[in-house]
Amino acid sequence: MPVAVLGAGTGHNIANWWDGTMAGRFGALPDAAPRAFGQAGVGPGDIDVAQLYAPFTIATLMQLEEYGFCGEGEGPAFVRDGHTGPGGSLPTNTGGGQHSGFYATGFTPLSEGIMQIRGDAPTNQVPDAELCLVSGSGGNGGVQGSWAHVSLVLGRTR
Repeated sequence: MPVAVLGAGTGHNIANWWDGTMAGRFGALPDAAPRAFGQAGVGPGDIDVAQLYAPFTIATLMQLEEYGFCGEGEGPAFVRDGHTGPGGSLPTNTGGGQHSGFYATGFTPLSEGIMQIRGDAPTNQVPDAELCLVSGSGGNGGVQGSWAHVSLVLGRTR
């Protein structure tokens, strides 16, 4: 089954390095997300599954909040309450992500997102997944997530 890129957005975080707010934002997600959602004509509530670039646990929590899946400071409770698990409202990093699945540079979230939309994920397939948010960050040797960010909305060919 073909998988389409329905929306894409990128952003750069250099201004936050200079004004001292770099640690408070996950890359340039606030710039990338609205572009991806806007091109796809969807919002956070439409996403069936998320594959988030997650080099550290805090990165997943920050992205859940900054993408609008939960409010600021609500990421830990969102995860604790089961929203990101199998059967939750937003199954996240269903193949284990970079923490427990595999790490193929920036392709870990992309490959799992494609498999989820095709319906052939080897583990933790989300039933009837039609829209998947995929994120990626990096671009600054050793300070992952703090430099640039990309957001993709993948979906079945419309």
